[in-house]
Amino acid sequence: MAQLWQFLLSLVAIAALVLLVHRLRLGDGAALNDEEDARRAAMMAIDDFAATHVSVGADGGAAILCDADGRVLLLRRHGSHIAGRLLDARAAASIIDTTLAITTSDPRFGWVNLAIADAPTWKARIDRLKQPGNA
Repeated sequence: MAQLWQFLLSLVAIAALVLLVHRLRLGDGAALNDEEDARRAAMMAIDDFAATHVSVGADGGAAILCDADGRVLLLRRHGSHIAGRLLDARAAASIIDTTLAITTSDPRFGWVNLAIADAPTWKARIDRLKQPGNA
């Protein structure tokens, strides 16, 4: 009988932990579901960033944006938050199948794969950052 009580109390404790995690939103992963989510995240990452072009990855884990000044911002999921980096001349992009693979100059940010329809356009924008006088 003592084992049954121990089992039931364990179940109650587990349920309480699940409820606590849910209430604190610890398990929620940030997602970029559409262009509007990406624009909001861009404004949170860089105060004056007003995107003119936006592409969100098919899985919602990353997005790439460009503003009127030609700055390119890369957003990616980082735990339960969205992190962003402005790309510079040291950024590199390649297209693998239909996926845009981007590496940033910040090794802590790492690389990002974006499954987007307009990958060649974004690769060209990133390549332009290497030209003198850009970014």
